[in-house]
Amino acid sequence: MRFKDVFAKGLHAIKTVFVGITMVQFGFGGMLVSSAEAKEASKTRTPIKHVIVLIGENRTFDHIFATYKPKSGDTVKNLLSEGIINADGTPGPRFAKAAQFQATKPFKTEYFISLNKNEKAPYDVLPAPTLNFSPSPDASIIGFATEPPPFPAGTPTAFLASIEPSLETADLGLLTTGASGQNNTFVLTPVPDFDTRVQNFDKLPNGPFPLKGANLPYDSYTGDTTHRLFEMWQQSDCSVANATKKNPSGCLNDLYPFVITNYSNQIDAFDTPPAIDDNGGGNSMAFYNVQAGDAPVLKKLADEYSMSDNFHQSVMGGTGANHVLLGTGDAISWSDGNGNPTTPPSHIANPNPLPGSDHV
Repeated sequence: MRFKDVFAKGLHAIKTVFVGITMVQFGFGGMLVSSAEAKEASKTRTPIKHVIVLIGENRTFDHIFATYKPKSGDTVKNLLSEGIINADGTPGPRFAKAAQFQATKPFKTEYFISLNKNEKAPYDVLPAPTLNFSPSPDASIIGFATEPPPFPAGTPTAFLASIEPSLETADLGLLTTGASGQNNTFVLTPVPDFDTRVQNFDKLPNGPFPLKGANLPYDSYTGDTTHRLFEMWQQSDCSVANATKKNPSGCLNDLYPFVITNYSNQIDAFDTPPAIDDNGGGNSMAFYNVQAGDAPVLKKLADEYSMSDNFHQSVMGGTGANHVLLGTGDAISWSDGNGNPTTPPSHIANPNPLPGSDHV
């Protein structure tokens, strides 16, 4: 889903807050101390008294701040500063630095987290973005509908307020807009759920692309990006052989669309009719353009407070694992309920590719 202006009208409430904006979270903290708390607050080691963490799920730093330029004159590392894109979102002089690759034959027969140069080739055209689980009223394909929201136009304000009481009254209308208008936002067969609203969706150059189009207003819901442990390691394409002073991780981050379009490229018998599931296509390469007016509230926060452009995530993997690590600094293992580690009863993944294929 595209970031809607859900913080509109509420910015004044956090005016005194120190902000750290990261790739998968937005941290807000500051001097929110009332006079009644002043004496107790004076015992803290720093001027920061409260830290509030808002997690922007499934989004990266460049997804939001790809074209951001600090008003303070400070530096920031993003797609614009690296010369990968221009301020208007078009490819920049170093666009090829963000090229994405696909595996070539002979394909790997066992799980891998890196491919050598002779084992992969760049895309000619980036895989098309998809509607992956954006709202749909159709319950027939996967057994349930993912809409609402958005709710029908004219839905009573009182009802919308009961659904999302954190929104200001003036912003409740956002719960009634943004649908793609498509029933299929789940599968790639027999007709793929490509997001045709994205400009040049089926002939995107091989690299980052702006989320824009004549029928894609800023409040639109767009496709999700699937994120899982084994797949994320493969997408990141990490090897010590690639490590440099500027890139000590050795991760090239050049297999994102390939892995996500191939890891479950098989018929899912639970779909009606059975079909190949959509897991995001080229969605991971999309970005907003704050210089064109996207993400105005987040840009305002970035302009006024501090930002972190070098925190990526707590752990490779999905939402649950990152929530746990962010809150506790540790992982949670499957247990028997008495604190003893045990084997999960189901859903144990086999990360090896399907024999003879590039279906990782």
